Formats: sequence, C-alpha cells, structure tokens
Amino acid sequence: MDTAEYKIYEAFKNEKALKNISRDDSLNKLFEFSAKANAFIYDDDALGYSHFVSDTKGLGVDKTFIVENKNHQRLFLMKIDGVLFSKKSKCDCALLFGKEIDFIEFKTNAVNKTNDTREAHYAKIYNQLKITIDTFEKSYHTVGMIFREVFPKIQAYGVFNPTVPHNPSTEKFLSAKFALETKVKLHFTNKRRIDE
Repeated sequence: MDTAEYKIYEAFKNEKALKNISRDDSLNKLFEFSAKANAFIYDDDALGYSHFVSDTKGLGVDKTFIVENKNHQRLFLMKIDGVLFSKKSKCDCALLFGKEIDFIEFKTNAVNKTNDTREAHYAKIYNQLKITIDTFEKSYHTVGMIFREVFPKIQAYGVFNPTVPHNPSTEKFLSAKFALETKVKLHFTNKRRIDE
C-alpha cells in the first residue's frame, strides 16, 4: 500500500475499530483496491458499509458511485461509516488515489416525501462530510501530520437517489458555503472521472 494509506493507519490507530489488530490487518479491514477502467462503489445496507462492486446489475446505476478510471490508476476505497467509525456518525467512504482524496456520502435510500425531507437530506450530507473532514484533520494533527499536506487535493460528493429531485439552488448554495468553511469543493453527483 502507498504511504498515504499507512499515514491513515497512524492517524486512526487508536480508534476502537483498529485497536488490538496489526497494521496490515487494520489496512485490510479499512481498504479495498481497484484499478478497473470503471469502478463502482455501493453503500450496502446489508453489510453496513460501502464497497466496490463489479457492476451495477441488480443495484441500478443510480444507486452507485461511478469512477471513470481510463488510465487504470490505483484506487483505494476507505470504509469509514460502519467500519472505522460507528454507523451514521461520519460520511460513508473515501476514495484515495495518489495525493487526492474524495469523501462520499450516499443518500440513495432517501425518498422524497416533502421539500422539508429533501432539505433534511441535503443538511445530513453537508454535516456528515464536514464532520468527517474535520475529524481527519484533527486525527492527523494529533500524530504530528498535516492532513492537507498528505492529500493536497480534497473533494466531497453527495449522492442522491434519482427519485429525489435535485434542487440546483440549494446545491449551489451548499457547495459555496462548504467551500468557504472547509476549502473543499462539494459536488452533488454520482460520477467521478479520474484524469492523470
């Protein structure tokens, strides 16, 4: 594994999920690897965490996060919610490649009953992504590292179920607020293209 993955272990080795297991076992528990031209990430309720799936059959394209990886770059998927931290306390997962990290929060099981429900889902995405980034920065700091030096490029993604209509004005406002508060760009999409 790359140095970045080992640094993540150092930053989080005192978390309950990683205590009393070796570094290599911790990394195997936290990460999955893919170098496919198209990688698909699915937040699996049955398993309780996000993971790579081979395709979208039976799941639906709109319930997955699609990574276009035409150059077959090494991708590491970090299982955050339900593995590193207790369920529903942080965002679902992070995608690492090179010196970049993308934090991803799925709301693909959300249903749109009212405008208030939709706005509540936007607020949850915003808060869980922000809390996760803050937690990573603090955890790195406690072991003498600067998170943004290890990962100079950070992005965040909110992934909705297609039955929940997007609200472009809310998304634009939240993206601007998120960038102001965290210096991280927030996207509301289920697609990511990786360029070398």
